[in-house]
Amino acid sequence: MASLASARLLVEKFNFVVNIDAISTAFFMKMSELTTEFAEIKYYEGGTLIPIKWPGRVTMSDLTLERGVGTDSNFDTWARQVVDTSLAGGHGAGLPPVGFTRNMTVTNKDRTKLGTIRKYQIYGAWPKKYNAAAWDNTVDEVDIESVVLCFDRYELIVPTPATIAITGV
Repeated sequence: MASLASARLLVEKFNFVVNIDAISTAFFMKMSELTTEFAEIKYYEGGTLIPIKWPGRVTMSDLTLERGVGTDSNFDTWARQVVDTSLAGGHGAGLPPVGFTRNMTVTNKDRTKLGTIRKYQIYGAWPKKYNAAAWDNTVDEVDIESVVLCFDRYELIVPTPATIAITGV
């Protein structure tokens, strides 16, 4: 029987890696949570006072990624591709070109950075908003760029037990 301490192994937030199709591995300092919300459908059968509840439509929150500004322009190019039909084989009809969505994986690493704690596969992501950073010459801080992504769905890929190191058992 597992002890209570081993059942409450908490995951640290500080170490994650994002891989996006057609973009090299991107390093971010912050990522918003993946949230799924299910609508509630209530109906009253036969005049009862207690409703029967069923899950309805599914909505997923947008995903925000933040990082320090560098020389990499992949996110700016990707964000412009959604609206600029002259990029990546756009067809000039004011519609985004085919293939503007990307699949991506988000991997949460353990403290050693070798083992995987959790891994999410995200499908059909595209930039809804891109912020190239605010410039302020009066502060000694790094410029932070952010991208807000819409996506179709995500799934948790459960790592094999060999990739999870449980201590204190």
